[in-house]
Amino acid sequence: MCYLHRQQVTKIRQSQEKAKPPRVPPVFQRLSSAEVKFPNYADVPSFMESGTVWASSLTRDNGGMTQRQLMRATVETPIGRMMMASDGEGLTELCLEDWWWATDHQAVLDSNRESDSEPDVFRITREWLTAYFAGERPGSDQVPPLHPAGTPFQHEVWNLVAEIPYGMTVSYGELAAELAERRGGGRMTAQAVGGAVKRNPVTIIVPCHRVVGSGRAFGGYGGRLDIKAELLELEGVDLARFDLPNL
Repeated sequence: MCYLHRQQVTKIRQSQEKAKPPRVPPVFQRLSSAEVKFPNYADVPSFMESGTVWASSLTRDNGGMTQRQLMRATVETPIGRMMMASDGEGLTELCLEDWWWATDHQAVLDSNRESDSEPDVFRITREWLTAYFAGERPGSDQVPPLHPAGTPFQHEVWNLVAEIPYGMTVSYGELAAELAERRGGGRMTAQAVGGAVKRNPVTIIVPCHRVVGSGRAFGGYGGRLDIKAELLELEGVDLARFDLPNL
């Protein structure tokens, strides 16, 4: 093959490679749809129950600021005490009480009297967590209703994270490639996806701990990396795959 012909073949192959769609992670190819879907919060009706303790919370939702009345409670777990928040119908937050986004609400929680009547979603969440930490794999019928506040882009990312199966991991880059694929092509940066993953307000149930870095990188976590490692180990993930920091 002459030199000029080889150059032409090389250019053709390069153009074909550029035309290929982003690689779809195998973990998503095995799933037909997400088990958990987040509604547009503007479509969720306001709900307040007499006898409950509500805290006013100003949150950013779908690009704007929305005043929301939230009820808060705690639940004890093997990894520590967790904070739950609800609008009365769905779970809006679930995180360890010492995580960075929980600190703003701790004073409100500490000052509240005990509720005479909790939303049913708190009972469902406690049951889900009990089953999870017992080594079970709670099904979609056991997931509490989820009403987290977020932008449309964050909801897109959280929906993808909710699809990651128990005991499996996906990188930020793979999430970005999958989101770009579902949008019909184009580019999506791992950094943008990582920012949305960090803002996930419903941890464990929406398993952001299953999102890792590329190669042997362990990636970050909104809480503590030792908690991320503990959750993955509980699910049977081989942590020897990663270069773990000193936890």
